[in-house]
Amino acid sequence: MTTNEYKEMSEQYLLHTYNRYPIVLEKGEDVYLFDTDGNKYLDFAAAMSAEKLAFLSDIEGVFYDINDSSSLISELGVSEAQKLIEDGIVAGGMIPKLQNCISAIENGVSRVHILDGRIPHCLLLEIYTNKGIGTAILGDEEEKFDNDNK
Repeated sequence: MTTNEYKEMSEQYLLHTYNRYPIVLEKGEDVYLFDTDGNKYLDFAAAMSAEKLAFLSDIEGVFYDINDSSSLISELGVSEAQKLIEDGIVAGGMIPKLQNCISAIENGVSRVHILDGRIPHCLLLEIYTNKGIGTAILGDEEEKFDNDNK
């Protein structure tokens, strides 16, 4: 899907309560992000040495089984995220999301969160609770907050 197709769908299906940037980022490599048309952008989170980064999406986070809502993964290390991709456990649009998360962590971001932007106050719920409501991706050496999900 091209950037223009994403923008057309956005105009048709999303509420217009704030302005949207006309960029749909699809994949990351080093400190760069690429849109669906192949244009290259500096990864601002890594470039600014951001502590946290959040991706708001229309899915709750990363699942071991997309058809089982109880299989939501609260926290993942980078190597675990890479293994989910390699083993084919995640597919479709979750692959570039995880690749961007891994790239951000490898370039200095402490934690990256994948959250369902349709949930009111999702960012607050993710950051200010131990388990959160989405998936947090962190460096392999970082301590997990959710001790039940190790």
